Amino acid sequence: MTRETGQERQNRERPNLTRLAARQLTELLARVPVGGKLPLASASELNDTLEILVPELLRARHSEWARESLDGLFYSSALKTEDAEAKLRGMCILISDQTVAPFELAVKLHSDEEIATLRIRLGEPGGGHLGISGPPYASPLGQRFLDEMESRAQGIDWVYDFGV
Repeated sequence: MTRETGQERQNRERPNLTRLAARQLTELLARVPVGGKLPLASASELNDTLEILVPELLRARHSEWARESLDGLFYSSALKTEDAEAKLRGMCILISDQTVAPFELAVKLHSDEEIATLRIRLGEPGGGHLGISGPPYASPLGQRFLDEMESRAQGIDWVYDFGV
């Protein structure tokens, strides 16, 4: 008989985050027509899932994310772009220094349980240990950062830009 390691037990008990995100996004997409705004608040279940999933995917490709996480996502836009697709854009809070960085997620679902593609664009050249820290979250500049996100989005030089 083999003993289960702590990591194996943790992996068995932990939900599949991509599957959970697919289910949560499917529920949101069902509520709006193509081109419509998704009813996505910063306190939504999908937000909670993405705050864990996005850094996990970044850690798998970028060792500098080993000690970084997200402490919130705030949306400048959240749109249903096709029947099973969404584009989410806004700012995220970096947990290490409580500053903000821009993000954009383009998600295409394969089914209500599976993500077909996920493009992650996060951060622009800035400060902090990742080189992407912007203004402090709880500052007038942090709010302006979010307010101006849509007008700046096309010109952002994304530090992290990859698909899974």
